[in-house]
Amino acid sequence: MRLDKFLSDVTGRSRRESREIIRSGRLRVNGIIVKLPSYSVSTEDDISLDGRKLIWRKFTYIKMFKPAGYVSSKREKNLPTIYDLLDHPLKWKLSIAGRLDRDVEGLVILTNDGDLIHKIISPKHRIMKVYDVWMEDELPAESLKMMKRGFKLKDGYTILPVEILELEEKKVRIGLFEGKYHLIKRIFHSLNVRISKIRRIAIGNLKLDEWMKPGDWLEMDELEELIR
Repeated sequence: MRLDKFLSDVTGRSRRESREIIRSGRLRVNGIIVKLPSYSVSTEDDISLDGRKLIWRKFTYIKMFKPAGYVSSKREKNLPTIYDLLDHPLKWKLSIAGRLDRDVEGLVILTNDGDLIHKIISPKHRIMKVYDVWMEDELPAESLKMMKRGFKLKDGYTILPVEILELEEKKVRIGLFEGKYHLIKRIFHSLNVRISKIRRIAIGNLKLDEWMKPGDWLEMDELEELIR
């Protein structure tokens, strides 16, 4: 791998900016200052920028507690996005694996691992997304039965069976294996049950950490736990 590509991949800088940094003598490879952008390096080399060791990873994985009010996109005119919360050098190279509506809070994953994104969003891989839903009305027993077996919504779409994981008087924890547009809102609208808040708490085995509050994010080394 060329040294300028290594620097660009690790720091998110453009190849042009990376070449300028290398020519300025700010990089060391195995203790030696290297000013040649085309210099060949491997991921096993000890490479540092301004004395800070650079670690190359094939993929980047970040989990975030998305706050309500933020859009799940890179840019949205006149609206805050989750990328505004992310202070990471590679943030513009990361995509969202499983978007949330603007008024929904909870777990989102940002990554440049295209295979993982596909696994998360494709129903055939059966990765469960778990949501807490706060209701203004109690959920009737018949509505629970309809959710468990799957039913046709008012808009004509037939949902897959919903897992009922926990039930309180005005709060329910559900598991979904699909992620259609506004699906939770459409389900409860079809059941004539008003909802006040939605929070996604898990994607597969990956959960929000207890210490996390809206706006917090964490970079992870790998996501094997997610796809088991």
